Amino acid sequence: MPSRRPAVLLVVAFAIVAGSTIFRHEMWHDELNSWDVARDAHSLSGLFANMHFESHPALWYLCLYAVTRFTADPIAMQALHLLIAIGTVALIATASPFTRAERWLLAFGYFFVFEFAVISRAYALGVVLALAICAVYVRPRPSVLALTVLLALLANTSLYGVFMTIALVAGIVVDGRLLRDRAAWAGAVVLAVAVGIAMVTLYPAPDNAFAREWHRFDPVRVEGVLDLASAAYVPLPDYWVAAPWNSNLLMDEALTVTALPRGFLAAALGIVLLVAIGVMLRRDRCALTMHVVGSGFMLVFIYLKYSGGMRHHGHLFILFVAALWIARRGVQPSRSSPFFVAVLVCQALAGGFFVVQDLRGPFSYSKELTEYVKSLPRGTPVVVAQTQFLNFVGPVLSGYLHKPVTYVLAHRAVRGSFMFPDFERRQGATEDQILSQLRAYAADRQSDVYVVTNNWQPAALGQRLAHFDRHLEGDERTADVYLYRWRGVSGDR
Repeated sequence: MPSRRPAVLLVVAFAIVAGSTIFRHEMWHDELNSWDVARDAHSLSGLFANMHFESHPALWYLCLYAVTRFTADPIAMQALHLLIAIGTVALIATASPFTRAERWLLAFGYFFVFEFAVISRAYALGVVLALAICAVYVRPRPSVLALTVLLALLANTSLYGVFMTIALVAGIVVDGRLLRDRAAWAGAVVLAVAVGIAMVTLYPAPDNAFAREWHRFDPVRVEGVLDLASAAYVPLPDYWVAAPWNSNLLMDEALTVTALPRGFLAAALGIVLLVAIGVMLRRDRCALTMHVVGSGFMLVFIYLKYSGGMRHHGHLFILFVAALWIARRGVQPSRSSPFFVAVLVCQALAGGFFVVQDLRGPFSYSKELTEYVKSLPRGTPVVVAQTQFLNFVGPVLSGYLHKPVTYVLAHRAVRGSFMFPDFERRQGATEDQILSQLRAYAADRQSDVYVVTNNWQPAALGQRLAHFDRHLEGDERTADVYLYRWRGVSGDR
């Protein structure tokens, strides 16, 4: 019986590195927004009501809902996420058909040690479920019940979880070894229902102003999608930019959701990598089908709808790992694949970089901003001015303060926590509108008001009291704190 010591050593080493990083990590908007959605739900029906604007299936929110019944502290979400990440690496260490070097490089690669470990999102659930499906399927007699349950859960982690589910099912069907089992047909019905539920819950609501239009054919966008494909396998960041997360060394500019970068080298590399993986998997029709179907769905969606970030197109790499797992079933290679190792080395370089950077400095200014707000006089109210559609300070303040906050909009002040991307907020607010609402809010409470802003520095509020702009995450940009002074009965400034 082979020794379990190498597997245990890998899991322990990963737990130490990932645990040290995640509990040092400052969570940003997208992490804490999900926590706020679950925390502020007083029932399961309330949870789904809070998810009205969330374009994700419910599994992660249900997990968070269970956790928030015991605590309002979001560090509990990080603990849960760490356990999921450790479970993923435990699967790799104990059940994967990879060499020892491949396992270590994989575990400490960018996606496994950072993106889907340190950053608390629903995608980590999809990763562990996808690999668990591989571990079950490669057994001599895989359990149809276990596969059905795992696939149904995978489909309800994210839209990319749906794509992974479709890819895995396509591979299983082409493989054909389970089609004679009557239970497989019952499992297919259950799985179809699960995918249907996922699609219903993740489809954007009609009043969701954040939903994007579909894109038409554009050669520049085709090139951009191929850029993102290369970044999924070679996620080396632009080390010289102030906020390197979601950047790529081979691209001309950091990734944005409005315009894809124009990197001919990255696009060419994307084509080479996709073809090379297909050639590598060509002898196993199940694995090759998974790669072609899954990659096709992901790339088409990225092109037609939403380019997203590393957490999205990074699923191309997760799909590659799953397909290679299937392709090596029944075989424990004595030597590592040079191509696979080359990709894993790039992954490990990026993973090490972000772990070190997250330990050295803030990923987000969320904690620093929250600590400053906590230090303000308790008798003076604090509000968040929302002049633009997206506000990156409200959800993080609410998450770390363990309670809703007050948002000042164009025509009212309202209590809230998580992002509310409706058409009212889509219209934004002018400086005069915000000042009018602050004037009314201060007069109603007969008090000065501290105002937290995001990417807005109005001269009318005078000199700012605090400024925050240090982070690895670039979307949130800057936050500032001002004091709006109430002038008594007149309310004039």
